[in-house]
Amino acid sequence: MYQLTANPDEVRIPEQNSTITRSGRFWPEYETWLEEGNKPVPEFTAAELKAKTVADKDTKARAAFAKRDFEERFLASPEKAALK
Repeated sequence: MYQLTANPDEVRIPEQNSTITRSGRFWPEYETWLEEGNKPVPEFTAAELKAKTVADKDTKARAAFAKRDFEERFLASPEKAALK
C-alpha cells in the first residue's frame, strides 16, 4: 500500500516506514501498481483533517483574542484607561 504526501514527487510506504521518490528505483513499481487500478491512501484521513481544521480555528481564535486583549490593555487611549 502507498500513501500520498504533500510532495507530488514522493510517496510513503507506511508498512516499511519509508518514502520513495519519482527519481528512485522503486517508482516504476508504484506506477505499475497504479496502472493496475490501485489507489494510494490520502496523506491525511478525514478524521485527521477535521482535527487539524478544529485546531487551526482554535489557534486563530486564540491569536485574535490575545491581540485584542493586548490592544485593549496596552494601546488604549489615556481616556479609556481612566474609565477602567
